[in-house]
Amino acid sequence: FTPRPGDNSAANSGIVNYKFDEIDIDGNGQIAEYEYIMYEREHFSDFDKNGDSVIDINEFCDFYYLSKPCSFTAATKKLAE
Repeated sequence: FTPRPGDNSAANSGIVNYKFDEIDIDGNGQIAEYEYIMYEREHFSDFDKNGDSVIDINEFCDFYYLSKPCSFTAATKKLAE
C-alpha cells in the first residue's frame, strides 16, 4: 500500500490495522507517544537477540532481513536459506 498522510484510506490493509490496534493500548483509534514507547519497550528483546541490552546493526537488520537485507550478515543469511 502507499501511505497517504492525513488520508484515512491509507491504512486499509488488515496487517496495518492489526499492528495499529496492537500499539493503540487504550483503543481510542490514536497512538499516543506513551503507547508507542510501551510497545517498542515490550518488543526490544525481539531485536536484541544476544541479550546484551543493546541492538547492533546486525541484530536490527536480522529482524527485518525478510523484507530487505540491510547488512552483509543479513544478506548472506537470506541467500543461505
